[in-house]
Order: sequence, then structure tokens, then C-alpha cells
Amino acid sequence: MAFFFKLHGHKHAFEASTLPERNSWFVAFEKAIEEAKAESETIVANETYQEQLGKLGKSAIFVQRVCDALSILIIARLLPLHGC
Repeated sequence: MAFFFKLHGHKHAFEASTLPERNSWFVAFEKAIEEAKAESETIVANETYQEQLGKLGKSAIFVQRVCDALSILIIARLLPLHGC
């Protein structure tokens, strides 16, 4: 039983021994994504974040780096859950 996802052009595969194991991993991914989205909203609303954003300007590179950091946060939260 396997599932796959792509992140920044890299394909990640997860193989489970059983369907319930695979499903639990998938549910964990969904939960981590939702938590990361909620956390990103908190970060973006932070006054210090807003001040720094104002200093840096709204360049495409900065926005991409924020997206990359959030993606890394999502993966970092998932890996310890499954001992990968």
C-alpha cells in the first residue's frame, strides 16, 4: 500500500504494510497541513512579521521563501510522527 506526493519537484513515496497503516499516514498528512495553514495565519498576523515585511517589500523571491519555509514546516512535523 503506497501513496505519493510531490513537493518542489521531488516525489516522495510512502509504503505501508497495511491499508489502515497507509490511511493513518494520510490522515496525519492532512492534519499536519491544516495545522501548518493555521500556524501560517498566526505568523502572518504577527505585528513583528508585518513590520519586517514592510521593511523588505513584497518581492516574488520573499514570497517564494515563505512558501518554501511553510512546506518544510509541514514535512518536519510529519516525519517525527512516523519515525521516518
